Amino acid sequence: MTPREKSSASPRASLAPLLVVAPVAAALLIYSQLGAFAWDEGFHILAAQLIAAGKTPYTDFVFPQAPLNAFLTALAMKVFGETWRLTHAIEALASATAVFLVAGYTFRRVPDSRWRLPAAAAAALLAGLNVSVFEYGTVGQSYGVCLFLTMLAFRLAVRRSETPGPTRLGTAALSGLAAGAGAASSLLTAPLLLVLAAWFLLRKNVRALAAFLAAAILPFLPMLWLLIESPRRAWFNIAGFQLLYRRIEWSNWLTHDVGVDSAWASCPQALLLIGFAIAGLLLIRHSTYSAQLKAELYLAASMSAAETLYLLNIHPGFTRYYLLAVPFTAILSGFGLALIAQRVSNNTFPSAIRTWWPVAAIALVMSISLTRYVIDDRDDYSWQDFEAIGRRIDQVTPSGAPIYADEQAYFTARRLPPEGMSFNYSHKVELPPAEAATLGIVSRSELDKRIRAHAFATLETCDGDDEIKRLELKKIYRQRADIGNCSVFW
Repeated sequence: MTPREKSSASPRASLAPLLVVAPVAAALLIYSQLGAFAWDEGFHILAAQLIAAGKTPYTDFVFPQAPLNAFLTALAMKVFGETWRLTHAIEALASATAVFLVAGYTFRRVPDSRWRLPAAAAAALLAGLNVSVFEYGTVGQSYGVCLFLTMLAFRLAVRRSETPGPTRLGTAALSGLAAGAGAASSLLTAPLLLVLAAWFLLRKNVRALAAFLAAAILPFLPMLWLLIESPRRAWFNIAGFQLLYRRIEWSNWLTHDVGVDSAWASCPQALLLIGFAIAGLLLIRHSTYSAQLKAELYLAASMSAAETLYLLNIHPGFTRYYLLAVPFTAILSGFGLALIAQRVSNNTFPSAIRTWWPVAAIALVMSISLTRYVIDDRDDYSWQDFEAIGRRIDQVTPSGAPIYADEQAYFTARRLPPEGMSFNYSHKVELPPAEAATLGIVSRSELDKRIRAHAFATLETCDGDDEIKRLELKKIYRQRADIGNCSVFW
């Protein structure tokens, strides 16, 4: 690192990105409490509630995800209470911290003092106002936590070269711990762990690599313990469901994925992010940046590319998955803006307007696009509706009586689901009864039989009138209440 690059690393200067990130963080937190909702977060939050109640994932209920985030969320619920607002706040704050790490890195590393803060602001806006980050980094899944952990792992990995000799191994170990925790919270981030391991390997420091890998294993210990305790169920949840049954009822998954993977071409936000990142990559090579800084930026590019290539091979895929590559792409975009500005500006110190107009333009495009996407993608459901559904279920259902419901309704009613009913998508898996029982699965055909046999005291569904008619629920139950787009029968 050159003296000029080090000059921005003082503690006082490092606080400057907070001024940029604070409004973004406030927007993320407010949206998490007022508007954020994703259907799939239901089984994540329910899993945490079940763990808090003493249940074990894989062994006691189906949860086809890496378990670390569910364990941590369960711990938070034990301390602060079982509410979706808590999980949303945790994820939103984690996403905001990831944005701060992006802005802080960009601010500290851009050599030209004229463009440090504007570049950091651009990177923060491109990351924090990204529609996928905004909509899904604020819900009760592991996206926000993974953004924070993987970005922290990157910062620690590149910081190792700055730290004194005795603390370098500790910094490498902390990087491994963060990267491992990210992958143990969602296997979608596994490529980032591998890229960081390759970074330490290419630095030709065997001790640092060993420290990184040893620490990276620690967050996987709960998963390894579950594999030992119940190998068949654990394997089904960790890999079997995703590999063998993910595409069931997705006959058009290829067409769907083509649309998902090409969605960036019609998204102004994505075009800005990718355009500045490509410019940064092209200009970095011929810049006067130090070899160390170039290596760090190429590491960010490698992490973004590896994550993107990995997600392209997940079928069916969803646009929200790509948010995991956003922080590293945003770093390149911030440097791209700074390098373009250096090329087109004269040698005199630019005026405030000249310095900040590109950032203002980025803020305008990101804000307008985000507003449009949030309005257009607004879900037909909300947690407020499910809170009302939960209250109604609790009012009409005797204590301990069996309930058929969506995961969100189980959570808000604070009623534990019957065995095999904690993960709605597992019902589409049709297996021989003995094998289904071994894996803790209840198939859709078996559920239909139970419903028609009056096995559930209360039934909640959001599947609409067609499903209600198919199951003849009006004949099975005497009373009905419609709440939002869902119905409760008892």
